[in-house]
Amino acid sequence: MVDQEDQPSVPEARDEEASKTPEQDELKALQERYLRLAAEFDNFRKRTERDEAEHRRRAADSVLLSVLEVVDNLDRALSAPATTADPGAFRTGIVAIRAQLAALLEREGVRPIPSEGREFDPFDMEAVMRAPSKEVPAGHVLQELQCGYKGRGRVLRPCKVIVSVGPPTEAGRAADVDDAEGGSRTQPQSRSKSPSQSPSPTQSQSQPKE
Repeated sequence: MVDQEDQPSVPEARDEEASKTPEQDELKALQERYLRLAAEFDNFRKRTERDEAEHRRRAADSVLLSVLEVVDNLDRALSAPATTADPGAFRTGIVAIRAQLAALLEREGVRPIPSEGREFDPFDMEAVMRAPSKEVPAGHVLQELQCGYKGRGRVLRPCKVIVSVGPPTEAGRAADVDDAEGGSRTQPQSRSKSPSQSPSPTQSQSQPKE
């Protein structure tokens, strides 16, 4: 049985409610408003993430459908008879399919990076090796080994190129000639054996037998 003396009386509870200040009421209202706004923002964030994921999926599906059209054309070209009246018909078909694929990439904002003849740029090029050249100045691209591509304002794949070091110098050519002549002079000597390596018949006969 609970002692009635320990329970607060009704007038005391009314006094506590009456003792609340307007600042406390405003603080409580602000806390409730904050909780509502946090819940609304969390729902908005989740809904935005779902919409972005759906948008990316739809964009990817559109690109894949375009690529499937190119695959269909390749299948048609491969299923054509091997012997045709025009020997260049197969090549013409492959060139047309390649042009279709290039148009698809350009429609998606992907374009090749021109490199041959340009000054080497490390931001969109990758130097595989260096080679001398009389026609291409030093520091410029001598040959492109793999085409690079740029899309949506960034480099998707850099160009792999050979960079020119300029015309070969006289000293370098003279060194090459000396190396070639030295190799030709030493080649016959390497084939002959020195007298010390092959014993004479007299020496082999003079050795006593045990």
